[in-house]
Amino acid sequence: MVIGPLALQPFTREIDMSNSLARYTGHPGAWKASDLTKEKISFDLGPRHLKAFEKLIDEARRRNLTLRTASESDFPLVEIHDDIRRIADEVLHKRGVIVIRGWPVETYTPEEMGLLFWAVGKQLGVPVEQSHHGDRLSQVIDLGGGRAYNSNIPLDMHSDFSALVGLLAIRKARLGGHSGIASVLAIHDKIVETHPEYLAPLYAGYYVHWQGEEAKGERSLITDYRVPVFSEVEGQLSVFMVKPFLEQAARNKEMTQLQRDALDYFQQVADSDEFAYKFMLEPGEASLMSNYTVLHSRSTFEDWPEVDRRRLLLRLWLKLHHGDRRPLHPSLQRLHTHDGFYVPAKNGEAPQVSAT
Repeated sequence: MVIGPLALQPFTREIDMSNSLARYTGHPGAWKASDLTKEKISFDLGPRHLKAFEKLIDEARRRNLTLRTASESDFPLVEIHDDIRRIADEVLHKRGVIVIRGWPVETYTPEEMGLLFWAVGKQLGVPVEQSHHGDRLSQVIDLGGGRAYNSNIPLDMHSDFSALVGLLAIRKARLGGHSGIASVLAIHDKIVETHPEYLAPLYAGYYVHWQGEEAKGERSLITDYRVPVFSEVEGQLSVFMVKPFLEQAARNKEMTQLQRDALDYFQQVADSDEFAYKFMLEPGEASLMSNYTVLHSRSTFEDWPEVDRRRLLLRLWLKLHHGDRRPLHPSLQRLHTHDGFYVPAKNGEAPQVSAT
């Protein structure tokens, strides 16, 4: 894939904000599964990038820096900053997703790859903690249960609790484990066309259950405010969709039948073959997505019996730098900034990424 100059292209859409019947036809981020191929959404790393990575790892080894000890000012990667900004432009203003291929997973340890991934990520945004444990990176690996990313269960289309999410494949499963992505803008248009009556509850929002990831003792298990599934601010559509978190909250907060139907239909459309583009993230490939405009999923998988061969992805969550920030609905802004996962680590440190 050749990423062009950093320029935002205007688009035309029909809009009736009185009832949220916005249409995003023509926007580069309003795509269906048939519009994509892996080649179309990929950026290939070359010798210049790998040389910058080698320099970074050499410096880290010389200074004895790890993901735990590196600071925000370390590893500016000025040599490849131009390409990093082009990648950001694709994710923030165009398709909303990119696959970066050619990461040197055979050259460096998983710990070193975690440091590399984090260093590139902090040029795109501000890495944030992914739980109250303060982890800078999460290991997506089947440990037999617990959180969904530590199991092999299928994950329906959903968003994460950050502006951007990156997933770097270190190893893949013996069978299965395909990734899926879907355009929020295209899903919105489909609901406008087929069930416009569902727009009102989706824009009004739902209560969110923290599923044990709230700051202990600092707030309730369920938000005391609704978070919209769809919201548009200054002409930019954003999404929040983690259906199990919304359904769990409904056990304590009443949800009408219309609200349930709207949620079910949204999920049905998002997971359908028409909208869900599915592909395998091979070792050495990383996906980077906007959580506001692209949903992602994972199919079930059968893993290797040996722990050191099991499917392993590194997950990175990023907030946007000030100049890239997206205008957000106040409830979504609160969820992603003031509540949830962005709490100080209890010991001021983040755990290391291990090989198992």
